[in-house]
Amino acid sequence: MKAGKRRGSVGAGLSSCCTALLGLALLGWGLAGGGWAGEPPRLLWLTATTEADPEGTSLRPPFDPALAHYGVACGEEDLLQLRFGAPPGLRLGVDGVQPQPGPESGAATAVAWGDVVTVRVAADSGAYRDYLIRCLPPSLAALRPTVPDGTAPPDTLLAVVAGDWLAVLDGHGAARFAQRVDGSGGGAGFFLRPFLVGGELRWTHARRDGTAQSSWEWVVRDQDFQVVRVVKTAPPLTHTGRHDFRLLGDGSALLLAHEPAVRDLSHLGAVGATDGDGQPWGANVQVRDSVIQLLGPEGRVRWNWSSWGRIPLEDCTQHWFPGNYAHLNGLQWTERGVLASFRGCSTVLLLDPGAPPGQEILWRLGESNLAPEEWGSRGLGPGPLTVVGDPLGGFCGQHGAQMLESGNLLLFDNGVSCVVDPRTGEPLMRRGGNTAERWNTSWIRRRAWPGSSGRGPCTMPRAPWGCGAAMWRHCRMAVGW
Repeated sequence: MKAGKRRGSVGAGLSSCCTALLGLALLGWGLAGGGWAGEPPRLLWLTATTEADPEGTSLRPPFDPALAHYGVACGEEDLLQLRFGAPPGLRLGVDGVQPQPGPESGAATAVAWGDVVTVRVAADSGAYRDYLIRCLPPSLAALRPTVPDGTAPPDTLLAVVAGDWLAVLDGHGAARFAQRVDGSGGGAGFFLRPFLVGGELRWTHARRDGTAQSSWEWVVRDQDFQVVRVVKTAPPLTHTGRHDFRLLGDGSALLLAHEPAVRDLSHLGAVGATDGDGQPWGANVQVRDSVIQLLGPEGRVRWNWSSWGRIPLEDCTQHWFPGNYAHLNGLQWTERGVLASFRGCSTVLLLDPGAPPGQEILWRLGESNLAPEEWGSRGLGPGPLTVVGDPLGGFCGQHGAQMLESGNLLLFDNGVSCVVDPRTGEPLMRRGGNTAERWNTSWIRRRAWPGSSGRGPCTMPRAPWGCGAAMWRHCRMAVGW
């Protein structure tokens, strides 16, 4: 069927939504009207069905007269049928059209993904309450929060990317905002993340840039989700990555790239590393270096750093080797330096952008095949710090590494793609590192992440100090604020 006139996908109160996502409580979201004293009127009940959900089971959250926001699964073009009831003496309207009066009423309206239908219940005093029902693709409508029994839903919101959709969900699972990324051609990256630039709120997400290299670009939106800027790595880099992006307070941007290069890997023969045919690696092998770039607000390159010659390749043979050997998957700009996570090598580095070339590495964490004396002789910088108190013997294939204000490091240990001995293919056992400094670890709790998609279980790690971030194993990523 043909949908009717397209409604704005940005619902009322979006600026309040953005503020709440920065950690403020939700205050009266979804209530509209004025000139009354006391509680505005309420519906008694409401049901919603669509052609995609004829049984009406997808309404999220289940109807509660006190809640204003809801989502329902729809086809890309669909017919939304609403039924509702209200106490006697109240007026009802659906998008400004009054349905047939009576204690039980309803309406049908053509909708498309992202459309919002408003049901208003009003009293003669002028008091009224709006209920907003948003039409969503089934995969997005299926997302729902879970909280421990007896615990109230949280007041903060969750910004999430689901395929090529951006969404903001409240603690009840209702989508306060939902928008499809036009022309993304491969999704909207892994997250929708807010930043403050010059005191103003900015949202960022990735999308395909449409070039032959299948590179990505980063879209920057204002608090009303209007595009204000598009950022890509600057020459000589050509393959902007989607795994992370940081927008700094002055408008500078920290990006990552996976750049094609031809490298000499013949030295790996000395440690027993061979290609898929069991032959020694040659001197002209196609790889992708992991590169970090800092761009100023005007787009000028301020700093480039490449993984080539800074990470021992024998520690990276267990992942996407040699094509994307280091696989940089996370960045963070901190007061201490740039934190960088290299999943392909199960390594985390802290880098100093102001240091002379070759001296940028302040410290590193992760298992290694190298003996302590080899780091200096090969010009790779400092060896890894020793991790103590880790019952698992080291992290592997990590995601989401971030430095907390306390100086603690929080990351999700995927437990796969561990550093191996290239001679045997066996994962390394714990080895001694740099004893000048030691890093203590703490356990984090894990629980299933509802509505996850992908090839493995999603988990929600939460550190003992109360900082949490939703991470994934081959799943979509959501970041809670």
